[in-house]
Amino acid sequence: MQTIFFFYGLAFLVMGVTIFSMPKKNDLLRLSGDLWLVGLFGVLHGVNEWLDLFILRGAPFNVEVLRVIGALLLPLSFAPLIQFGVKILFPKTRSYRSLRYLWMIPLMGWAVACFLTHGFLIPGIVARYSLAFPGALLTAVALLQAYGHADKKKLPMEVSAGAICAAVIFFCYGVLSGLVVPSADFFPAFLINYPHFLQLTGAPVQLFRMICAML
Repeated sequence: MQTIFFFYGLAFLVMGVTIFSMPKKNDLLRLSGDLWLVGLFGVLHGVNEWLDLFILRGAPFNVEVLRVIGALLLPLSFAPLIQFGVKILFPKTRSYRSLRYLWMIPLMGWAVACFLTHGFLIPGIVARYSLAFPGALLTAVALLQAYGHADKKKLPMEVSAGAICAAVIFFCYGVLSGLVVPSADFFPAFLINYPHFLQLTGAPVQLFRMICAML
């Protein structure tokens, strides 16, 4: 698991740094103005996965402090994906004026869960249901829309294939990261959870998330 968390976090960190360092010229999909939000997700989520690595290792790290930081970083890391999806899908429209703050609604729901419950289990599940899954899904749809609106004659095959593959991977990651959660006594967490996923596939869900991150 430590190896998985290491490469899982590293893949997202590399993705984030790569996006921030990409040249803004010749952007055939016209995403460069907003793609930094996906880069921000990559950096924050990569750090979050390394926090899980340090928690797993234990000493000399202060596990309790790392758990608190990780609990805060998890929902914050997915919020930029929701904002990215909204900005690409509803650019300069009346809908965007109200939807640009959409990411705040699930964050408030997560905050309420923190206030009403003890520990990190329920808030973490709420964050995955309300931020991770919709954020990744919106990003996937936004990438497909950007590809659909682009001039196909000017798109190199690598760009076309990359956009479509990235959309599919983000959707898969949304399912794996947003719907497969720790076990809890409410629906659907008691049915779709880490132990059941392990029984079904023979491998932890983190392995498949890592593969998505690398792709």
